[in-house]
Amino acid sequence: MKAKTALIAVAVFFVTFAWGATWLSADSPLAGMSASGQAPAETRQITFTPAEPAPGRSVLFTASNFRTPNLLQWDMGDGTMLTSGGRTAPGQDATLAYAYAKAGQYLVRVFDDGGNRDLAPVTVLVTVSDRPRTLQIDPEQPLAGQAVVITALNFHTPEKIGWDLGDGTEIQPGNGPGVLFPSFQVSHVYEKAGDYLVKAYDNNGDREQPPLALTVRVAAAREIAPAREVAPAREIAAPVRAEIRLPLTSATPAQSSITPAPRRKRYPLIKIGPYAGYFQPRDLLVKDIYGPGDVIYGARLGVHLWKGFYLWLSASQLKVISKTTFTQDKTTLTLLPASVFLRYGVRLGSFSPYAGIGFTYMNFKEESELGNVTGNGWNKAFEGGCEIRMNRFFVLDLAVRYDMIKVNPTGFEIDLGGLQAGVALLVSF
Repeated sequence: MKAKTALIAVAVFFVTFAWGATWLSADSPLAGMSASGQAPAETRQITFTPAEPAPGRSVLFTASNFRTPNLLQWDMGDGTMLTSGGRTAPGQDATLAYAYAKAGQYLVRVFDDGGNRDLAPVTVLVTVSDRPRTLQIDPEQPLAGQAVVITALNFHTPEKIGWDLGDGTEIQPGNGPGVLFPSFQVSHVYEKAGDYLVKAYDNNGDREQPPLALTVRVAAAREIAPAREVAPAREIAAPVRAEIRLPLTSATPAQSSITPAPRRKRYPLIKIGPYAGYFQPRDLLVKDIYGPGDVIYGARLGVHLWKGFYLWLSASQLKVISKTTFTQDKTTLTLLPASVFLRYGVRLGSFSPYAGIGFTYMNFKEESELGNVTGNGWNKAFEGGCEIRMNRFFVLDLAVRYDMIKVNPTGFEIDLGGLQAGVALLVSF
């Protein structure tokens, strides 16, 4: 009986194990987990060339190991949003060329999975400099056994450079032995004559990026002219240290390299462009004579006030030709509304929903065989909609507006307000 029970237990174990293996198949959400229960290591990355981009020069970005390289969204860090696409298969590299107008540091973000913004992007920091990085040595003809000062100019993180001095000596970022004024200079003594390849790693000593290299040729003391051999080593070292303070006094190269990039404007100062929409009057009498609605044309101008607040001005015209109810005479209605709005919007990537309140002043004229009627009126108005940024300069504005205007030109009140929906193509700068 015990043996039979044991056989049943073993059979149950194997059935359970087989079911678990099937559940953890490729269709299981845990199939992508590693043996340790953790998600696979991130292999996606963004690289770019050249490593030292300049303003106005093209930078070639490469997106590697992305899941949807045929459809990626790029936030270039300067307010520009781009979409790349093609016939690239998953896992293949996707490239994008772009040129920055000004020097500065730009955080490039690339959204995978068809540009899905609900997932974290892959990022890379691009530093655009109008001054090339350089390495200088003092003295220009260093001697074995004597100090030589190496100066790094226009580095991105001058106070945290990783140094490889070519003779096995390495200096880590920050203050340490041999670092002068812990900023962008190091002092070192080469014991023997020879050529030494000095490497300076920028960006907090990042060894994953190519360094800036300089070959230092150190001569033996006997190879130097007698006039320079007269002074003892200590007497030469003191003036060298005094001279290397000169770049720090002016601080022009160092400060220019670490000055923060100018903060880009979040909100354009001016937005202007044509507008077209459909106006539906509220008054039933107006509808009976001139129909349920018609097209209205105009223009809009927005001026930035503070953060998400804009002052908007608009002028439009609606002209409808119809016939009177009883006599069937030709009659023409012309509406000329001019509005001023205070609008507030919120930026959500390429979309900016907004709402506003303002006033509309309207001139109207009705021309018919029975005579002409003119007048004007004004009242408050409400507006809401969404701006869609197409690129750096063009914005598509989708708006819905409601005017509340009543006039009394001939002794009885007429409502010339109503609802309109339209679109404006704006140029922003």
